[in-house]
Amino acid sequence: MNAITYQLFLHEIRSEFRNKSALGAIFLYNTASYYLVSQLYQQNISALSWAAVFIIIQLFGAINAIAKSFVAEGNGRILYYAQLASGTSILIAKTMANFLLLLALSLVSLVLSLVFFGNFVTDIPLFALTQVLMSAFWACMLTFLSSIAMKTNNGNVVMAIISLPMLIPFAGVSMKLFKICMDGLGWYVAAKYLFLLVALIVAIEALGILLFKYIWKN
Repeated sequence: MNAITYQLFLHEIRSEFRNKSALGAIFLYNTASYYLVSQLYQQNISALSWAAVFIIIQLFGAINAIAKSFVAEGNGRILYYAQLASGTSILIAKTMANFLLLLALSLVSLVLSLVFFGNFVTDIPLFALTQVLMSAFWACMLTFLSSIAMKTNNGNVVMAIISLPMLIPFAGVSMKLFKICMDGLGWYVAAKYLFLLVALIVAIEALGILLFKYIWKN
């Protein structure tokens, strides 16, 4: 990471902490979602249903959190960024900041899930690694999609439309890993899915870096 990318990363982190209303809204969304689901199931939720609820709530929370990465940036700020750094540096800085944001949100989501439903996971280390990889994939994918949506008039709407078809198949892989974590089947069974997630993360970030410079030029 070069100095410019690092400074942009720190700027993104500081911006997130200053925007307390947005963070509060995301926390409220998570809390309300878990409360409503707990009332629906009346504490009788199955392990697979819990995993599905956990992933879906995190998925929509991630979209809401990252949609503003580029969409909320005004034209003046975009032009200012363009004078300071390359498109690659900006994309990497925003992706890293969003990754940390999603890690924090996943921790909040996990705590709320434990409060409302209890613990269904038997393999904690594997579950933790799965959460890290999920956050990394969503950060890479959604940050890049936000840069595409930035070019439209209704960025938030476009962001939701283009992100769901790409993220839902990934949620299926996450469900398989969650089931392995809950059943305690071990790392050997999970290895192929973990390698798949890592490959997807590398591919998406490489594709984003390759294509973003053309988006940035326009």
